[in-house]
Amino acid sequence: MAVLLLATTLARAVDVQSLPSAVDHHYKHLRSLQCEFTETYTGLGIDRSESGTLWLKKPGKMRGEETPRSAFVTCRAKTSEKRAPTR
Repeated sequence: MAVLLLATTLARAVDVQSLPSAVDHHYKHLRSLQCEFTETYTGLGIDRSESGTLWLKKPGKMRGEETPRSAFVTCRAKTSEKRAPTR
């Protein structure tokens, strides 16, 4: 009963119309971000998952590194490159 009451209260507290704007506003003011990610590909005979770390730094820089280190992506402004690391 307590869980249902809490869920109902939280649902009322979140304004679905303004939530996307609030999230957008928050991320526009970040200077950098580091997070773990997992991508899953399914379809056309492909069924695989990749995970790793993503770094963002304003203005216009991004780096994603897969674990184990099989490939990484770098972006600067409008260009990007995905490649395997040199050993």
